[in-house]
Amino acid sequence: LSNDELHNTLCYKSDLVKIQAPMVRCSRPPFRKLCRLWGTDISYTHMILADCFVRSESARRVDFALFEGEDKLITQFAAKSGPTLAQAAAIVAPYTDGIDINCGCPQKWAMKDGYGSAMLSKPELVADMVSCVNNSGAGVPCVVKMRVYEDIRTSIEFAKRAERAGAGWITVHGRTPACTSSSLVRTDAIKLIRENVSIPVVANGAVRDPESAIKLAIETGVGGVMSAQGLLDNPAAFDKASSCFNEVVRLGWDRMPVLGASHHKQPTESALELATAQESQQLSSLTGLRTQPMESFWGDCSQAHFTLATHPYCIPDAAAPLGGQPIGNYSGNYLHFNSAVSDIPPLACVSDFCRLALHAELPYKTTQHHILMMAHKLLSPSERIYVSEQPSIVGIVEYLRQQGIYIPEGKYTF
Repeated sequence: LSNDELHNTLCYKSDLVKIQAPMVRCSRPPFRKLCRLWGTDISYTHMILADCFVRSESARRVDFALFEGEDKLITQFAAKSGPTLAQAAAIVAPYTDGIDINCGCPQKWAMKDGYGSAMLSKPELVADMVSCVNNSGAGVPCVVKMRVYEDIRTSIEFAKRAERAGAGWITVHGRTPACTSSSLVRTDAIKLIRENVSIPVVANGAVRDPESAIKLAIETGVGGVMSAQGLLDNPAAFDKASSCFNEVVRLGWDRMPVLGASHHKQPTESALELATAQESQQLSSLTGLRTQPMESFWGDCSQAHFTLATHPYCIPDAAAPLGGQPIGNYSGNYLHFNSAVSDIPPLACVSDFCRLALHAELPYKTTQHHILMMAHKLLSPSERIYVSEQPSIVGIVEYLRQQGIYIPEGKYTF
């Protein structure tokens, strides 16, 4: 499908689209499968160097693989040449649903080699790469992941150039390349970029749980959010996000403190229906690109998305019902969930990863790294050291079983 056809392929669901970010050494098939089982809608591969991928069959074997039945997959490339990127796109096109250009990686080695955030200073080259992929006949959309500049006008112009070149959507990490992972996310910058382009925008940065996912969507007005570190710590971080977000949208209209304000907005039923209809018309899917359709896509290509008159997103207070129970406690400027959602993954989720790693024969070091991240708050410091000293994945799993962390229940069995 062309990008125009992509954009006009409508669906009628208002779910918050939840996306697993590209992560070096981590976004391999077992981890992508785990995140999908526990709530994500779209997966990204790790960053792949396009020139090596095109030249080397061994690089292709090492860098690109799928789990059985995988769909809704975006393949991310780091590239400095439009024709090279187009060749790489053509190779993976039968197996992927989109090509992403990495313009956001802040790692020094990547920027030194002209990849990642170094591309932010080359909007003409990025636009050319988008055009090359679209002209290659690969048949999948080309999308862009970017960071922001201190001068937001530069970021807006970068996004506009990508849009004019035919980008399918843009993911905006609301930090500059110089920021650390603990830096505040510039939600104002993401919102301004969203308001200045007509293609969908995904917000990225500091998404660790349903609360932070919903808060970011509310503050920026986007229909999709992306998480990296949050999913490494807890691959089930998105498990409840859609249902919570939908209840915010569906049930929160009768008593809604406007974000950051003290007054309430009470839209009429007809106004709500109109806003929902306008939202639906902005959703896009990747239906028909490969074997299975993407069921829900892209809110928010215009200011009509859940804005209702001139007000920003709103969230309900404690009086808003959710199956007879409060959805949360409104305090300050954001929603606090009452229970059960934290950065500690369910034992079944950790156990699922152990089974996936064994089944896929994931390398030991990668498996150990993931387990130590997921079980960080489930193990004492000495226990983490003990796990790191185990000579095999089986040894790690057996120790977790003895500690009651590995359990037979879960969403994945083999």
